[in-house]
Amino acid sequence: MTSKFVIKPYQSHATMTKEGAHETWQQLDSAITQIHDQNASSLSFEELYRKAYNMVLYKHGKILYDRLDDKVSRHLCSRATVIGEAEDPQLLNCLSLEWKNHKMSMGMIRDILMYMDRTYVPKEKLEPVYERGMKLWMLQVLKNSKIKERMIKQALDSIHRERMGEDIDRNAIRKLTQMYMEISKEVCSPIFYKGEEQLVV
Repeated sequence: MTSKFVIKPYQSHATMTKEGAHETWQQLDSAITQIHDQNASSLSFEELYRKAYNMVLYKHGKILYDRLDDKVSRHLCSRATVIGEAEDPQLLNCLSLEWKNHKMSMGMIRDILMYMDRTYVPKEKLEPVYERGMKLWMLQVLKNSKIKERMIKQALDSIHRERMGEDIDRNAIRKLTQMYMEISKEVCSPIFYKGEEQLVV
């Protein structure tokens, strides 16, 4: 029996308009908000990955990267306000908790935007998603005027008190040091070495 020859109708290549890219970003934006709120259990990371993939595939990587950068910056600015309002005894612990949450969030966001990291980012010579998140933490939080000087003062005061024989929260100091080392080993030196003061972990 001779098989019937069927001509399939022509299908134009799928595409994504700029308006479609902005609409897709709004969906990703909403999901990232949930991630930042530590409420990501209901999200489909496979679906979110596919949305981000399509944005990059159809040449909207710049929209995706720039919008993400702005969103993370604004989120960290709001968290810096919360940290800056913490009382002195709790500042370092509050900073450590926010840092832990930020790392977790950026890890999940990186997973969603993995395709952009592999293709668009190196092509445009940009910082990868996770590394950019670390840089923004340093810029928006650690260099915040209401946090930086208090943070340094509390760390150095704790070191001084310990040398005088007092008990201090060594865990808070250790976490602070580890945070700086995770961001950049070069950052740690000018902050924790002043005169004869040296941070011991």
